[in-house]
Amino acid sequence: MSMQTKLSTLWIFVTLNTIYCDVTGFQDSDVLKQYLAGNLGGLQMTQGFLLASAIYVEIKVSMVLLSRLLGTARTAGRTSQRAHS
Repeated sequence: MSMQTKLSTLWIFVTLNTIYCDVTGFQDSDVLKQYLAGNLGGLQMTQGFLLASAIYVEIKVSMVLLSRLLGTARTAGRTSQRAHS
C-alpha cells in the first residue's frame, strides 16, 4: 500500500470521527441541556452508557479504515501469489 493511500485512509478515519463529534455537539440546545444534566428523555446517561455508545460508533467508523487496509492487504497477497505461479 502506498504512503498516499495510507494517509488518505487515515484522513478519512479522522474526518468521520470529527463529523460525528460535530453532529453530536451541534444538537438542539434542549437536547444538549439534557445531555449535560445526564438524563436524555428519561434515559440515564451513565459512564457505562457513554462508553458503550462510543464503542458502538467507533466500530462503525473503524470499518472504513479496516476495509481499506485489509482489502488492500488481501489484494496484494493475491497479486504476489499470481506472480509466483
